[in-house]
Amino acid sequence: MDVELGLNDYWRILNKRKWLVLSVFSVTVGSTVFYTEMQTPLYGTQAVLKYEPPGPKLFGGESSFQDPSAEIETEVNAAQSLELSQRAAKALAWPIEHVARAYKVKRLDLSNLIAVSAAGQDPAAITALVNAVADAYCERHLEIRSRQAKKAVDDITARQKEVEASLKTLEDAHQKFLETHPALGMSTTL
Repeated sequence: MDVELGLNDYWRILNKRKWLVLSVFSVTVGSTVFYTEMQTPLYGTQAVLKYEPPGPKLFGGESSFQDPSAEIETEVNAAQSLELSQRAAKALAWPIEHVARAYKVKRLDLSNLIAVSAAGQDPAAITALVNAVADAYCERHLEIRSRQAKKAVDDITARQKEVEASLKTLEDAHQKFLETHPALGMSTTL
């Protein structure tokens, strides 16, 4: 025989065993609170860096038209490099081994943003670490841009000297031509 239990029947069953239900509930909540309190707090921090690809090269040189995804992946790898870890370790006066494995770098979705993140028990230390890595990345990027700008200035200066020498040669040839062919020159009187 199938007897269907109603809401009153369930209430009577729970009321009859209320101490068992309350004790199981109390033990579950108590053990969860105890476990949570025993855990070491873990903090996280993140810095977001914006990668700006260089513009097109002027006055010759290599073309900078590449796959943007490949450029950003290169920047992500550079941010995880030993060189950048050494710069950050030097700024923090920490051992390189501690810095190199303490942070993670990833590209944010399909953007030109790079996230540097760290997690740890000391919020001040991980914040200092992420800031040092971000500063080291910016310094590296600035150094690269400065070298590129200096090379561009050097190239322009060299080209200017070539053009000035060529112009001087042409002016000398023009003056010589005018001296040898005075009838073809422009009149000095109008």
